[in-house]
Amino acid sequence: MGYLPLDELGATIFFQLVSARYQRGSIILTSNKSYGDWRSIFGDPIIATAILDRRCSIRRRSTSAAKVTA
Repeated sequence: MGYLPLDELGATIFFQLVSARYQRGSIILTSNKSYGDWRSIFGDPIIATAILDRRCSIRRRSTSAAKVTA
């Protein structure tokens, strides 16, 4: 993610993919951009925030679960 910015349609389709996979399965996602730069990748700060929210909420829960089971 981040080599080339996505147009509006591409950002919307990617958001739909992330939303469809949310809490159902894994997505491996790599980027050379910091989270703060994702607004420029997607061209829409609302879509960027929603994608990061879904990505980070799963990570927070899995980290919390690992602490509980350890």
